Amino acid sequence: MGYSTPQRQSLPVVNEHAAPMQSSDLPTDVVYAGREVCGELPMAEAREILVTNGIGGYASMTLANSLSRSYHGLLIAALRPPLDRTLLLSKLSESVCYLDKHYHLSTDRRKKHALKKQSTSTRTSRQQNKEREKETNGLARAETGSERPDFAPPIWRNDGISTALSKLHEDEVVTPAGFELLESFRLEGTVPVFSYSIADAVLEKRMWMKHGQNTVYVTYYLRRATQAIELRMKALVNHRNHHDRTSCVRPPFNYSANVGRNGSTVSVLFTTREHHETTLSMMISRGRADLTNEWVRGFVLAEERMRGLPHVDDNLHAATFVVELPPGGVVTFVATAESNASQISLDGEAELAMQHAYERSLLQKFEDARHRAFQRRMEFEDRHSCSESSPYSDSSRSAPVKRRRKRRSVEPNIKQLVLAADQFIISRGGGRSVVAGFHWFTDWARDTMISLPGLTIVTGRYDVARSILQTFSKYVSLGMLPNRFPDDGSAPTEEDYDNADGTLWYFEAIRAYYMATGDLELLVELYPILQNIIHHHCKGTRFGIKQDSDGLLRAGCPGLALTWMDAKTNIVYTQRDGKPVELAALWYNALNCMAFFAAELEKEDECDLFTGMADVNEQSFQEKFWNEEKDYCYDVIEGGSSQTERDSSLRPNQLIAASLNWSPLTEEQRFLVLEACSSHLLTSHAIRTLSPDDPRYQGVYLGDIFARDNAYHQGIGWAWLLGPFVLAHLRVFGNRELAREFVLPILRSHLNEAGVGQVSEIFDGDPPHRARGCIAQAWSVAELLRAWMATEMDDFFEDE
Repeated sequence: MGYSTPQRQSLPVVNEHAAPMQSSDLPTDVVYAGREVCGELPMAEAREILVTNGIGGYASMTLANSLSRSYHGLLIAALRPPLDRTLLLSKLSESVCYLDKHYHLSTDRRKKHALKKQSTSTRTSRQQNKEREKETNGLARAETGSERPDFAPPIWRNDGISTALSKLHEDEVVTPAGFELLESFRLEGTVPVFSYSIADAVLEKRMWMKHGQNTVYVTYYLRRATQAIELRMKALVNHRNHHDRTSCVRPPFNYSANVGRNGSTVSVLFTTREHHETTLSMMISRGRADLTNEWVRGFVLAEERMRGLPHVDDNLHAATFVVELPPGGVVTFVATAESNASQISLDGEAELAMQHAYERSLLQKFEDARHRAFQRRMEFEDRHSCSESSPYSDSSRSAPVKRRRKRRSVEPNIKQLVLAADQFIISRGGGRSVVAGFHWFTDWARDTMISLPGLTIVTGRYDVARSILQTFSKYVSLGMLPNRFPDDGSAPTEEDYDNADGTLWYFEAIRAYYMATGDLELLVELYPILQNIIHHHCKGTRFGIKQDSDGLLRAGCPGLALTWMDAKTNIVYTQRDGKPVELAALWYNALNCMAFFAAELEKEDECDLFTGMADVNEQSFQEKFWNEEKDYCYDVIEGGSSQTERDSSLRPNQLIAASLNWSPLTEEQRFLVLEACSSHLLTSHAIRTLSPDDPRYQGVYLGDIFARDNAYHQGIGWAWLLGPFVLAHLRVFGNRELAREFVLPILRSHLNEAGVGQVSEIFDGDPPHRARGCIAQAWSVAELLRAWMATEMDDFFEDE
């Protein structure tokens, strides 16, 4: 298909009526960035997108369409779901010819020396490619002038007012600089929409992944133009673990590429050094594909450099896809690692409609869950109003008020968070699990159990919650859940069980699920497993985890970090061996959960047994953990070799004790804990892990892995802790409107920062509290949703 120039029209053609690529009933205005963000390179690169496929695969890049992490790419496939996450398609580097001018839409940071080598080698490789194409299957086009050569993009020079912000390292350049054409960015649900302004034309680009497949869709919609454009997409491919880097000097794979018979499909067969084969299939709904076979060197991964890690990557330019797109036209590009590539639909509009329908179904489940949660709460409070083992026996619920049933509407930010929650839910071995965070975490037991109530119960996905609880029950060993699963897909080893609290969060997750569903069948199924867990904790299990004679739980093993404050390289950075405060509280809560479960199953003797054990624990907690001098809890007691040692560090772990359904703290103690944490640990987006008054405090998360791990739990703020804070605040003051105020700042501002539409893992303890770590963290999203739901209960209805 040659490029032709239609007769110029007097005004741009706008396809307003069909609007084929929009969905008006999904949140579309929560995440938005205009020129003030998109046109500034540092701001555009500081914001990243994430789309996922529900089996561990994902796509991610910056708003500038640049690669700043080893984890950025258009298709990172989970080749053995949810593991073996492999970068296959790094990016599409797009350019447009319109009104006889050439525009580049992509943005790259490149090493200067690599760019010089590239320009020299390109001339040679292009001639070689032309000769090679003439010899293959008769698919090469004769040199008739129908091919338009690639036009080298100019080197970006920032002479504007933001030079100081956009300062580049001396050894790098930005070319091309497509962010300068990016008029706006928004999310339609979770689908990113890039809107490029090209003279008087507007080109919209969308991308999403097919749920349950290692398949990514990209559509281009020429919303406005006076004539057709020629769109060229350079497909840069790779084959490496998403943690690694590739060097074209010694690439980790061999490859062969072929164009299909229709001329619009390219297959790249990768063969690794271990002789594993993967086929990447790329296709386009209209147009042609030209093989290229050229290495593009020296991509600068700026975020990896900032983390003190190798930061240069090379990618293979395998092919260029070329299409003529008329005004109002849509073209679909698909890349897949699935074996049935020939059967994958190229109807981008239909596939996008399916994606929108899926997300609408998630929002409907959430709306149904809101109503069900209110009804279930009332039912259980009526049944257990006088019971000591009631999960609401210590509730702050105010007196019921009769209201007409008119449900309050949910603000769009919460709907966006509900959709964000879905991105962490994955399939594992026929069941379900939760990715702890993107980009580098897999599924961890602790993170999964803390996240389960917010990700699945608040959102009404009870079947997913049930599956997760059953999936993890299969891995209980010596009364413990594994901390993580091996990346190679093998069964967990002894070392993989190195956590003391994940198993205890399992009890709370089951309680939350049962409260929402009344699923007695699952409770019957899991109850013996829970009994086994209690038994092993009482007699002692791995890593020194054992109930002591005082009824409190002890844990500790040299060289290991067994609580959630688990940063460790060759040393443990936050030593908490002994009896950590949240471990004692979680054990107390687990015993009360067992008493409640036994009562539900009409096992009165066992109910009495667990209640008695909990009473002993509570008495010891009161005697040993309260710091009378400082009016808050010791963080750890009886650590090290001393049975009298007490750590008086002001940390947020006591908030967990204050917020759990069954708390070993008195009402006055909860107030004092909240007062101390509010005064020293609370920030607008997170809770600090250590008081700034502590000489060990570190308020900024930067540097190499040793510097970052040393700061990880020594003052850095964690968003997930806002959940326990809000729940504790609610229990102390009973003011839901006031408690909700503490989650509004992060809901209303942060969704447009870092991982857009998502919630980051951590934040600097020091102002301005910049987002750090994972751009999307499961328990951050989950705990915000759980906190929001807890503050909504009394305001569920409004008067008509």
